[in-house]
Amino acid sequence: MEEGIFGLLGHENYLEYVGSVQDSGKHLLNLVNDILDISKIEAGEMEFEETVVDVDDLIRASAKIVANSADKAEITLNIDVPENTPHLRGDDLRLKQILLNLLANAIKFTPAEARVSVSACIDQYNAMTWRIIDTGVGISAKDLPRMLKPFEQIRGAVAHTHEGTGLGLYLTKSLTEAHGGTLEIESEVGRGTTVFVRFPSERTIFPS
Repeated sequence: MEEGIFGLLGHENYLEYVGSVQDSGKHLLNLVNDILDISKIEAGEMEFEETVVDVDDLIRASAKIVANSADKAEITLNIDVPENTPHLRGDDLRLKQILLNLLANAIKFTPAEARVSVSACIDQYNAMTWRIIDTGVGISAKDLPRMLKPFEQIRGAVAHTHEGTGLGLYLTKSLTEAHGGTLEIESEVGRGTTVFVRFPSERTIFPS
């Protein structure tokens, strides 16, 4: 109906109504999918297909998916992946899901003409860390512990202007932990948020 395959809808209000139905359907589908994924993880029934993942390709592919949203929001999206960054053993689909959830969240809560950055690095123990940094509204110290619980949405009044399920961060944390990793958040109101996703050293694969 949006594309007018069978002809024009007529009054412009109809197109607006169809758009609302479409958005509501996508929102509901995302909610159902998130609940199903969380249920599978908690029941130990989610299947992971582990491969050796090129982290540079993974991050750039994920950034490309959210680039249109960043452009519309007038946000600069920066990528920092050093040359010769090691690969990571994990489920490519779920690792991308982690990145997409965090990038989409960062873009959602960052004002126009600001920036969101994503980077990958290796520490002295050969463990890999991803950092997703935004210069958005930030989160107060008292609210941070609630952010990783299901169905929680904080970020003050701004949150009310953005639809969400309140499951994204909880699911992202669960997927990270399923890879043996950890997810931590540092934030300050008015100065932005940094999310650290750390994977154990045994998942780091150095090219031979």
